[in-house]
Order: sequence, then structure tokens, then C-alpha cells
Amino acid sequence: MTNAIPFPYAADGKRYHTWNCHLRQTFGQNVFKVALDGRFDCPNRDGTVTYGDCTFCSAARSGDFGPMWSVNKWEGLNAIDAELKRRDSFQGKRREQGVANAWPS
Repeated sequence: MTNAIPFPYAADGKRYHTWNCHLRQTFGQNVFKVALDGRFDCPNRDGTVTYGDCTFCSAARSGDFGPMWSVNKWEGLNAIDAELKRRDSFQGKRREQGVANAWPS
């Protein structure tokens, strides 16, 4: 008996083609979405689309989950890149030690 993936169009074995699978096939590695604070306001706050606040925005503004503008945008991206490299290095060491992967793939 082989452990072949029953759905050849999805590398992760799901019945549908996931966005994660598409990005891995396109770029050959993991792709991450990076949140940046563009200091935009929520388009729903002016009342033309709906009333009340948007589901996706905080009370402060939209994109408030991203790095703060107190740092240069390139410094913020470099910090995110360094964190991902640190995490990948940590995962590699765990794999070398035979420890199960702590991060989702």
C-alpha cells in the first residue's frame, strides 16, 4: 500500500486546491502576508456604505494590527524578515534534533 495523495491537484491532500498550495507551487516556498499600517481610515466610518464600524478595523483605524509608523517601513520589513529567518532557523534545529514541527506548514 502506498501513501499517495488521493487528490493530485492538492499537495496537502485536500479535496480542493488551497491558496496555500497554489502559492507553494507558484513560488516554491512558503509565502507570508505582511501587515503594514498605511494609516488609512475605515471606508465604512463615513456612513456612505453602512453605519457603525467595520468588522475588520479596530476603534483606532484600519491596519492597526501592522507595525507602527514610529519605525521606517523598511526597518519594519527587515524586522519581520529577521523574525522569519530566526523562526526558520529554530525549526531547522528542531528537525535536526528529531523534535516535531512546532509551526504549521
